[in-house]
Amino acid sequence: MSEALFLIHSDMSPAGTFGVVARKLGWHVEEVRPHLGEPLPPLGDFGALLVFGGPQHLYEGEPWIDAVDALLRDAVGRELPTFGVCLGAQFLAKALGGAVRRAEHDERGWVDVSLTEEGVADELFASLPAEFPAFEWHWDTWTEPPGAVELARSEHCTQALRLGPRAWGIQFHAEVALETIHLWAHGKQPFHPEPESLVAETERLFPAWHALGSTLAARFFALAAG
Repeated sequence: MSEALFLIHSDMSPAGTFGVVARKLGWHVEEVRPHLGEPLPPLGDFGALLVFGGPQHLYEGEPWIDAVDALLRDAVGRELPTFGVCLGAQFLAKALGGAVRRAEHDERGWVDVSLTEEGVADELFASLPAEFPAFEWHWDTWTEPPGAVELARSEHCTQALRLGPRAWGIQFHAEVALETIHLWAHGKQPFHPEPESLVAETERLFPAWHALGSTLAARFFALAAG
């Protein structure tokens, strides 16, 4: 059985769709919470590394952030299939030489995202539509590290990147479950200004979004297994 290492940074930001798909495909998942002081295992036993979201800011220096940076540099260097979501994508950018900073525009709720030409041609992102509404919840962004390839954008910032041949990051939340969106709408800081409007829009858009997230997760794990 293939093993995947999941780094979880908040109980309000679980692996969601990616965890469900991984287990359905026969992957054994080990979850570690580095922000709580749980030690990071060596990567040699794992076939994939996934780094999920959380409320932390990576420009607020903490020792555990440096440890995750080092783990990601190791993963990309050994071409371990790696995937970052939101904070996880920011981690990838930071670890490989980019800078994480406060975004000029928060993106919370549904935002239009378009693939770049490189995204359309990417072996992972080619499974997605060229344009789609994406669920977002972030207030930080990154500057591209050396060698990064931008795969998707919104009006305001980069939404996806590839680092090396086997590492990808997304700013949007393709992993998010419907109940998680409801939870965030009514209780995740910074609070959404119109939670009921967000919930109504989510009821309309979520079925297609869940299908997109499932497709992306299945494609990632197929690439990792292959």
